[in-house]
Amino acid sequence: MLAITTKYHGATNYRGSRISATMSDDGDFKRRIYIGYPHELSPSGDAVYRKAAEAMCEKMTSEGFSYTKAEKMVSGYTGNGYVFVFTR
Repeated sequence: MLAITTKYHGATNYRGSRISATMSDDGDFKRRIYIGYPHELSPSGDAVYRKAAEAMCEKMTSEGFSYTKAEKMVSGYTGNGYVFVFTR
């Protein structure tokens, strides 16, 4: 089963804050992207993390994956960010 795990990364002296989205399965498959923190979105709830997960879906669709549709994602909070899985 594929899942997207998201995580907040604070600002450094060289980069602003950002969100990572990592897609992996139970095996060797793994992809990661970073987006700049979307300050225009509400920090409460999953909106900020969903933006990163949607960016991952766009990347995977461009690579030929047809089952990564962002409108079919559900999320759950993990303490470090959110995990998104796909419903049918």
